[in-house]
Amino acid sequence: TAYDEDYICTVVNKKGEEIAEFDYINRYINGYDVGYFAVSVDGKFGLVNKSAEWVIEPKYDKIHKDYDYNGCFHVEIDGKKGIINDKAELIIEPKYDHINYCGFSVGESKYEGYFTVVLNEKYGLFNINGEQILEPIYDKISCSNCFEIELNGKYGLFDPKNEKTAELKYDNLQRIYDE
Repeated sequence: TAYDEDYICTVVNKKGEEIAEFDYINRYINGYDVGYFAVSVDGKFGLVNKSAEWVIEPKYDKIHKDYDYNGCFHVEIDGKKGIINDKAELIIEPKYDHINYCGFSVGESKYEGYFTVVLNEKYGLFNINGEQILEPIYDKISCSNCFEIELNGKYGLFDPKNEKTAELKYDNLQRIYDE
């Protein structure tokens, strides 16, 4: 990547040929591990592959890599957030106020990942494939080996493996850690 005096970024291949120009390339997104780079054209961000071909057209106000889960990018339009996976597919529409990754071990080598979303101060849950597990109706969702959920001052547990919710009837939950 080369920059000129106007900070226009030019992508140059190994043969020294100029293959694309962009307003900005976010080199801190280390595209080599997932194969994409966030770039800006006319103030809007998209993703290009290593050949500088568009995989996501520039339409987002922001794109940044999720450093807790390397396989996705957070996108933002008009302050609303969504998720693009490592195949450059939009898996969670940009309509949420906040999105956080939550992952935990479910065995020796198996790891489950989820996204908690917040919409109008209500929490919901998506799996790593972008499938909605819990609608954003809860006052709070906390991540552990299961999810602690709160609604109207009452607490319960949600087991994502069995997709079962314990009745929301408790005034408080206290976690006990195994040794």
